[in-house]
Amino acid sequence: MLSDITDFTVLDLFAGSGQYGLEALSRGAKHVYFNDIDRKNVKLIKENIKSLNEELNATVHNLDYEKAINHYENNNLKFDLIFIDPPYFKGIYENVIKLILPRLNETGVIIIEISKTLDLDLSNFNIEILKDRNYGSKRILIITSI
Repeated sequence: MLSDITDFTVLDLFAGSGQYGLEALSRGAKHVYFNDIDRKNVKLIKENIKSLNEELNATVHNLDYEKAINHYENNNLKFDLIFIDPPYFKGIYENVIKLILPRLNETGVIIIEISKTLDLDLSNFNIEILKDRNYGSKRILIITSI
């Protein structure tokens, strides 16, 4: 479904090691915005970007997710692909989705990784679930605005 992301603008909102965003760069994403609140993760992401010679195609922020989303809004940034993978059991998924949906381009998608034991209430959002699959202990949802 997401094999061709050439020229996409991507957001890896809870980047951690940056694996999702780095994979997007390797698949031809135009630009990837990485965000993580942990400074050690940010340092690792920057090192990985440099080792791949992708500095011109990546921007790294060290912000709380709400501040990051506010920053993207203030800079009128929209994304074709957004990865949401916060620490499990934080209870913030619905709030993140509410805040980030306006930052999604018209044909964009959001990939959400959660624990398969976690219930997610998406009934209040104007979205379509494109995929909902369990993989081991995690659940992957792919959604888009409608």
